[in-house]
Amino acid sequence: MKKRVLVVNDSKFEGIIMLDSLTKLGYDVKLTDEYSALDLIKTYDPHIAIVNYIMKDTTGDKFIMKIKKIKPSTDCFLSSCNQLTANAIVTDVDGIIQTPVTLKELIKVIEAIEKTLKCSNCNSEVDKAFNHCPYCGSKISLTS
Repeated sequence: MKKRVLVVNDSKFEGIIMLDSLTKLGYDVKLTDEYSALDLIKTYDPHIAIVNYIMKDTTGDKFIMKIKKIKPSTDCFLSSCNQLTANAIVTDVDGIIQTPVTLKELIKVIEAIEKTLKCSNCNSEVDKAFNHCPYCGSKISLTS
C-alpha cells in the first residue's frame, strides 16, 4: 500500500513542485490549501502531512496542532524556505523540510521519521525494533 501524503500549501507553484517530487518517490499525494485541508485529513486519512510555514491566515506550526487534534498519528512536517529550527517551533512538528528540497534530501527526512512508530497508548515515539513500548509497556501495532 502506498503511503498517503497531504501537502498543505497556499502557493500553487511550491505545492506542485512538492507534489511532483513525492509522486516520483512513489507516494500517493494530494495537494490542498489551508481552507480545505482539515476536511481532507478526515476523508483522505494521510500518513504524512507536509505543511507550509507561512500561509494566508495561519502559520504551519499552528495548523499542525489542528491536524494532530484530528489525527494524532499523522507525521507532520513543516516546510519553509526560511531557516527554521526545532527550538523555534513549540508544537507537535515531527520534522522540518527546508525548501527548495532535492529528492535525496526529501527521502532522508521522510525515512528518518518512518524508522519510528508512535505508541497508541502514550503517543511516545518508539523504534520499529520494539514489540512493546519501552515507556508504558503497551504492544506496538505496526498498522499505524
